[in-house]
Formats: sequence, structure tokens, C-alpha cells
Amino acid sequence: MTEDFVKEQKEAIGDLGNDPLVKLRARELDLKAQENMRRQKEDDNRLNLDKMKSLMNQNLQEEKMEQQEDLAILRATTSLEKQKMSNKVKMKNDKMKQQDVRILKRPRS
Repeated sequence: MTEDFVKEQKEAIGDLGNDPLVKLRARELDLKAQENMRRQKEDDNRLNLDKMKSLMNQNLQEEKMEQQEDLAILRATTSLEKQKMSNKVKMKNDKMKQQDVRILKRPRS
């Protein structure tokens, strides 16, 4: 793009190219064009960097949510297993108590 601009500028200048003021002004315009290109590249790079940061942040958030879901499932499963174990122990205790009651209620000989 800068090369095209320089080429167009040289064509426009034509015969006035020998004038030092015209050459100086042409150089100033070239420098401005180069500075604009540099700024554009910086802006593009900054935008790309921001996009990458955003995507990385989004991926981290998704991973975090998945991890939280996995942990919630694990906690729920653990809680259910604990409840099952507790129920089994309670049933076993109840059976033992029933046996004790039967033994105590039996007629003594």
C-alpha cells in the first residue's frame, strides 16, 4: 500500500520533482503514510491479542464450569452413597433390635 502511494505520488509530482520543497513535502507524506501503516499494524496486533485473550478467558471459564459440574456430581454421588450406607446400618440395627426383643419376649423355661 505504501509503495502504491509512493508511486502515485511520484507520478503526480512529475516535473516538479526537481523542486526541493516539493521533495521535502513528498518525503513528509511518505513518512506519514509509513506511520499510518505502522499504527494500523499495531492496532491489528492489539486487536488480535485482545481476541486471543478473550478466547482464552472463555475457554478457562468453560473449563471451570465443567469442573464445577463434575464436582457437584461427585458430591451428589458421595452423598447418596453415604445415605445408602447409613440406611443399611440402620436396617441392620433395627433387625438386631427386633431379634433382641424376640429373645427377651420368649417365655422362659
